[in-house]
Amino acid sequence: MAMVEAKWVRIMGDYCADPLWGPDGTMEALDDLPVSADLRARLAAWEAWFDLHSLDNPDFDKATFSRTGLALAHEVKAQLPDWTVIYFDEAAAGDKPPGAPRETFEYEVRP
Repeated sequence: MAMVEAKWVRIMGDYCADPLWGPDGTMEALDDLPVSADLRARLAAWEAWFDLHSLDNPDFDKATFSRTGLALAHEVKAQLPDWTVIYFDEAAAGDKPPGAPRETFEYEVRP
């Protein structure tokens, strides 16, 4: 629950994990995010989309996945305006070489 104490969350798809990460880089439980049940359910569905379709799938639509995730991140920020909300952009990250600066594919969501 480091994210709750710090009021800081990274939203990022990952295999077989909740899509939330704390400031120390550890996965955080979706149920601990103090947003509406509807938004938590849509974050869970977004993560399930990643789990089911992204691994070694050349047809996975990273652009649509990323736009959807960013919209969800903006909703998190709207519900938690005093939190720092960081978004990991899968489409932008996929275009970068290994070792690229994180700020080229990960950024703070602003109101």
